Amino acid sequence: YVGRKRLRARLRALEPLRQACPPRPPGPPLDPAWLQEAFGAGGAGGALPKGSRFTRTQHLTHEQDPQVLLQQMQAAAETQHPSKGAEEDAGARQASEEAALEQTLAQLDAAIDGCRGEMRDAQLSLTQV
Repeated sequence: YVGRKRLRARLRALEPLRQACPPRPPGPPLDPAWLQEAFGAGGAGGALPKGSRFTRTQHLTHEQDPQVLLQQMQAAAETQHPSKGAEEDAGARQASEEAALEQTLAQLDAAIDGCRGEMRDAQLSLTQV
């Protein structure tokens, strides 16, 4: 069973390669230059019809029109740099948030100190019992 399964897997893997590979010219049995050329190593595209997700993504990102890419970059730059008023509002918001967080931290510190005192009292009463 395992041998047949391996054979089927090997045949399934070889079939797309056979379809993509052009007929071999007469000459040496396995010419490395012919293999590189046949399978698109170092070429502009690949001979294989189905690329990986990575190669398709690379193809799409590098084939964009430079003008469109420039417009997209300018739009992204404009959205990342807010106006002066928005920066001041953000600074005021951040300062008020910081003050609220410091107040919450002080309350938590006081609660932790209270719990420490209660634990000390509980340990003392346990050691006395």
